[in-house]
Amino acid sequence: MIKYKLFGLLILLLAGRMYAQENFNLSLVSQYSFPQEASDIWGYVDSTGIEYAIIGLNRGTSVLSLEDPSFPELLVTIPGASSIWRDMKSWKQYVYVVADRGTDGLLIIDMENAPDEINWTFWNDTISINENKAPLNRCHNVYIDEKGILYLAGCNQHASGAILMFDLKPDPLNPTFLGPTDFNYAHDVFARGDTVYSSQIILGQLAIFDTKDKQNPILMGSAETSLRFTHNLWPSDDGKYLFSTDERPNGRVDAYDITNMEDIIRLDEFLPLDVKGKGTIPHNVHYKDGYLIVSWYTSGCVVVDAHRPSNLVQVGSYDTFLGPDGGFNGAWGAYPWLPSGLVLVSDIQSGLFVLQPEYKRASYLEGIVRDTITGLPINGATIKILGTRPNEANSNFSGEYKTGIAEQGRFEVVFTHPNYFDKTVWVDMVQAEITFLEVGMIPLGNPVTAELLFVDTLQQPLEGVKVWFSHPFYYFEGVSDSSGRVSTLVYEGSYTLYAGKWAYENKILEEVSFPLGLDSAILLKGAYEDDFEVDLGWTVKPGASKGEFERGIPEATFYNSKMANPGFASPQSTGPYCYVTGAPAGDSPQDFNLEGGKTEFKSPAMDLTGYRDAALSFDYWFFNDLIDSFPENVEFKVVAFDGEKYFEILKTKSSASQWKTFGPVSLKNFFEYDDKSIEIIFVASDYYPFALVEAAVDRFKIVDLPLSVSQEESRSYENILLYPNPGQGRVVLEWENLKEEGKIEVINSQGIGVYSVKANPGSNRLFLDLSPLPPGFYPLFFVANTGEKRLIGKYQLLR
Repeated sequence: MIKYKLFGLLILLLAGRMYAQENFNLSLVSQYSFPQEASDIWGYVDSTGIEYAIIGLNRGTSVLSLEDPSFPELLVTIPGASSIWRDMKSWKQYVYVVADRGTDGLLIIDMENAPDEINWTFWNDTISINENKAPLNRCHNVYIDEKGILYLAGCNQHASGAILMFDLKPDPLNPTFLGPTDFNYAHDVFARGDTVYSSQIILGQLAIFDTKDKQNPILMGSAETSLRFTHNLWPSDDGKYLFSTDERPNGRVDAYDITNMEDIIRLDEFLPLDVKGKGTIPHNVHYKDGYLIVSWYTSGCVVVDAHRPSNLVQVGSYDTFLGPDGGFNGAWGAYPWLPSGLVLVSDIQSGLFVLQPEYKRASYLEGIVRDTITGLPINGATIKILGTRPNEANSNFSGEYKTGIAEQGRFEVVFTHPNYFDKTVWVDMVQAEITFLEVGMIPLGNPVTAELLFVDTLQQPLEGVKVWFSHPFYYFEGVSDSSGRVSTLVYEGSYTLYAGKWAYENKILEEVSFPLGLDSAILLKGAYEDDFEVDLGWTVKPGASKGEFERGIPEATFYNSKMANPGFASPQSTGPYCYVTGAPAGDSPQDFNLEGGKTEFKSPAMDLTGYRDAALSFDYWFFNDLIDSFPENVEFKVVAFDGEKYFEILKTKSSASQWKTFGPVSLKNFFEYDDKSIEIIFVASDYYPFALVEAAVDRFKIVDLPLSVSQEESRSYENILLYPNPGQGRVVLEWENLKEEGKIEVINSQGIGVYSVKANPGSNRLFLDLSPLPPGFYPLFFVANTGEKRLIGKYQLLR
């Protein structure tokens, strides 16, 4: 046991610091900086009522007395392994700390004699699970319930990082291992009353366990969170609601109704309006007396009124970070449960902030938006409350909207929709009360009913066909029902129709006038293709700090006179949409470019069993301003997944301010696809902090190649060397025992000759320059002067 006592120097910043966002309903009491970066934070109160802050640092854990909260006093810094992640919780007179690096195991701090004397010890006994024995060296997170059960999440070599349960009651300095909850990695954990809430970040879901029987935990329910990167969970005091964070750029705080664990319902998603679209990242959410206290990295501490979980409204903010929005900087944790009511915030760069909150209820505005002509609900209307701290929301398919504002009074509310005239009303709003407002909006045109019928080649109705009605002034969307029909209100006029259903061809129909419409059914043939004009179910997997792939209309950005982000979809595409790494242009090319990791999106599953020679083609855009240095961590690639293995189809680092076409390239060059479920995945990455990277994809298609080489033509020479293969186009071809005169001919995937060079018996080496050709696979043939043609190899040209 170690005994240590230290009094430190106070570094207090002036309360008048200027921060990126406006501070309101949270005021600065004091601030204490450290000579190293900070991580999570917790509070503690001793038997005399003195409050303390326990804060994780890169190389240890610090304990500060808040006997005078205006002047925090550093009592001790306990050295530990170097780790940017530290988390801590308290039980009785003990504080338990874990680190996600090193071999410290569990740091146990004894606060019984604080502030005069603080003791601590490290515990890392061997844990045995299913005959797998390993010392407890590191964990990502810790929680302790009211019964003295310790829960550790994301530990090394134990149950794949799932939650481990220990009993502290027999000996708080020597926890008794009880078992794991399951075998899925948990990033964070909360527990109360034999109910354990697991943040399964890799699966992108929340999971709730009944742990009355610690040897046999039962999964009661689970649900995906909004961005499928579940970082932490915290329930309401009554256990009816659960709140989560997704640690992703533009991530949300989600609110769930968990009264029925078998049917968990997401009620609302919250993102501060002042950082919407700026790539900010929420970290941890905590619940206190109907409020959410959220550490939101570069936005600081955010307070949300959660008394109505279906209508989350921001009612407080204090920005602890001076730098720009986005990235993993600023506020790490926020602790709101001290008896004094003070909120403790840990900022990675600036250390401890002691804040005084003023919890104020929001004024709620809820209602319905309808079409004044038809009386039908309007989906997608934007409702903006104008004021000192404005807020906005959108109506759903039922025309319902819910929003609010962090003050009361008379406010101007503006309703907008691209198909309707703007509507402005003045509304009197009162804190903690709901003002219900039903509004009618006047359509821009004369509404008529558009009727369409979709069928397959057997004239059977097609359900689930998505349609986009495009007009110079407005747009509408529709989906076919079980009878293959789309019936939706549009305005009189001429439209371009984009229609699609996965596993069927895309369809574009121009100058379709309503109310006349079409006289016949619209035929969709079976095919795997997508111009992305309608959403056919591709899924995006986040992984970058900003610039994730999104389906959208790209806006151009320029860097050194070159177009970085494309200002248009592929010129050969049917419409304006594509998948792009951050569609908006912003104020500079760096605003929405890909940065800080990789982003990917994948196709729905495909069954290619009926294809003789299925080939992949697509258009792509990849801009990399560091083209001369080609950093290893900047690239664009395409991967196929057959349910078991991944196959790399294309990988390139080459930059171009233009759309390029890849393929068609036969998938049989990589794998056999019969009787398998195939997915195609597009990946763009930028782990280099100074690169400007943009990517886009359009005109995805699977085609069946014609037979271009007969069985007689498929005989290959022996001892052929073709290298480097794959490569950038400069190829060396070597052979033995060539006895005929002829030429080497290179053909493309359509069987058309694209390159040839003379080959003589007296030479056994040729140099080929295929670099001007598009990337793809190219068969090489020897064509004798007699006319005989033989396949000698295939070359993969990269870019």
